[in-house]
Amino acid sequence: MFQKAFPDCVAYPSAVEAPRGGKGFDDRTLFWPLEYRGVLRKRLLAYAFERDLMHPEDCGTMTHWYSRTPLDFLRAKTPKLLSQNSGIYSEQTGLVWDIADDANLDNYFALTAAHIREYGQAGLFHTIGLAERTYSDDREANLRLKKYVYRRICRTSRRITLAAGCCWLRGICISPTRTTRSAVCWPSWTGSRSSCSITPPIRRPRIRFSTGT
Repeated sequence: MFQKAFPDCVAYPSAVEAPRGGKGFDDRTLFWPLEYRGVLRKRLLAYAFERDLMHPEDCGTMTHWYSRTPLDFLRAKTPKLLSQNSGIYSEQTGLVWDIADDANLDNYFALTAAHIREYGQAGLFHTIGLAERTYSDDREANLRLKKYVYRRICRTSRRITLAAGCCWLRGICISPTRTTRSAVCWPSWTGSRSSCSITPPIRRPRIRFSTGT
């Protein structure tokens, strides 16, 4: 998704390049080019949606063993990374960006917007939060940080308007067909919608969350 969300700074890897990870389950190779994997994802999700199946959209701090940060992005955006006590996913590509910085939160949700636009549907959202990681020897401090991150993710997600088949996300109005883009609705995440070709009704559908443990 980084290539879709940040085409100006993240290039597609070759078919044999592997994301920087570790050993065991984290040691994987791209036996198909990433572009072709995108084609397969689009076809698979379209097949699922035609049969009324749902696919949760990842949002928030999605950096994990299955979602490494490309080195191109790290070099271009230089996000502040959360230092952690636990050794798992502690490589530079596996560290979570500090979403106390609005720019980092904005960039995380740019990935969600790109997936909705290219492949998905804005109906069911999932966040891993800071699962499987510890950031302090103090259990209470660790819990406070994780709750803070969940609150920021949830509050930002609630600023997504799902109405009249239109989703406002990161300043992009995504049509039901997920193939067109129109007016800017949330410039710079200020919360003020400027203009859009579709006027939402007063009542909004509920946004559902599935969180990691």
